[in-house]
Amino acid sequence: MKTRKHHNNKAYRRIKRGWTQLSLKKIARKLRVPYGKSKKQVMKPEKFISGGQTGADQAGLFAARTLGIETGGWIPKGWLVQTPEGKDISNPSLEEFGLKEHHSSRYSDRTKQNVLDADATVWFGYKDSAGGRLTIATAREHSKPYIINPTPEELRAFVKNLNVRVLNVAGNRISSYNPTIYETTYATLIEVFC
Repeated sequence: MKTRKHHNNKAYRRIKRGWTQLSLKKIARKLRVPYGKSKKQVMKPEKFISGGQTGADQAGLFAARTLGIETGGWIPKGWLVQTPEGKDISNPSLEEFGLKEHHSSRYSDRTKQNVLDADATVWFGYKDSAGGRLTIATAREHSKPYIINPTPEELRAFVKNLNVRVLNVAGNRISSYNPTIYETTYATLIEVFC
């Protein structure tokens, strides 16, 4: 799949115009109709999995919750996530999303396991980061489909054409290089699956 620059992504443009996580959640609620049915019949995965990292991973978990999609995945031993400054902290509250603690405290081990456990992976952010390179290499090594920085239309077609039931939502953590990764990922997933 081709890499899409974020500035071509409608959700990213909304973030740049000052939309916040709260306003995105309100929009998602307004788009929903009674009984949890979307206005259009959209093929949705049954489950989103992620590594629980700040940024794209957590955006996937919260988007799934908004959409009524089951969540899960693996997180490093000790419930490790990194702050925007790169400091490791423990966040056991992610267990409420069905995440399981991996036997290893290495981020790379949980990244590989989440790719293996999913039908397909969507990557948001810089594909040439260490996590991006590992995610893509693991998917290629195990013949797992993946898509990088898709537009909403591309992601919708990807999930539908491959009949994806378990989608690994992965990407960069929040940092000074990627401060809006959470909002961009959340908005894209809501636009695709709502």
